[in-house]
Amino acid sequence: MNEFRVEGLILKTVPYGEGHHILNVFSKENGLIALFAKKRKKVSPSLLSPLVQAEFVIRQGKGELYPCEEISPLASFLKIRERIETLEAAFQILNALLASQYPHKPAPHLYLLLIRYLHALPHSLNANSLATSFLLKTLRHEGVFGLSNSCATCQLPLESESYIFEGETFCFEHSPSHALSLNKEELNSLLFLASCRILPEISVYAPPASLYQKTLDLFYQTFRA
Repeated sequence: MNEFRVEGLILKTVPYGEGHHILNVFSKENGLIALFAKKRKKVSPSLLSPLVQAEFVIRQGKGELYPCEEISPLASFLKIRERIETLEAAFQILNALLASQYPHKPAPHLYLLLIRYLHALPHSLNANSLATSFLLKTLRHEGVFGLSNSCATCQLPLESESYIFEGETFCFEHSPSHALSLNKEELNSLLFLASCRILPEISVYAPPASLYQKTLDLFYQTFRA
C-alpha cells in the first residue's frame, strides 16, 4: 500500500454517509488536499473538526480524494474556541484559504504563517486585526497585492480618498467602476497590517472599525473574479 505522511490543518469537515467524513486540509507539503476519513470507533469526532492540526497518514486513491488511514493530532487550538471573537476570526482565516488556494499547490510559507497566527489569536486584544492582516498577507503571497500610497495610473500621492481595484490603488480621476473606496486612515492601516511582521503589534492594533469588512470585500473581490 502506497502510504505517506503529511502535516496539515483541517479547514472544513463534511459528513459523508454513515459516520464517514471528507476533510479539506491545508497541508504543509501538498497545499490544499481532500481526505476521506472512514468511521472508526477509536477516533474521536473532535479529531475531525476544523482547526485541528495533525499528521495524517494517507494513501493514493482514485482521483483527488485521498483515503486517510491515521490521524495523529499536533494541536487543537482549544483556546480559540473560548471566545466568539477569536473563533469567528479563525474561521475567516480558514475560509480565506479555501477560497484562495488551489488543490495540490504547495505553500509552505503560508502554512507556517497560518499556524503562527492561530497560536497568536487567543492572546489577541483585537482578533479582527489578526484576521485582517492574514487576509492581506495571503493577497501578497498570491501576488495580487499592489497597494500603495500613490495612484497606479498617474503615480501621484493619494492625499485623502483612495480607490482599490484588482489589488491596486487609484485616485478618484483614474478609479475604475466598482472600485472599493478607502479614506487615508483606512489605507494607512491596511498597509500596516499587510506589512507588519510583529504579531504582538498586530494583536493590539486598533484599525478603523470599517476596515475589517472592507478587507473582506477586497479579498473576495479578488478571488471570486
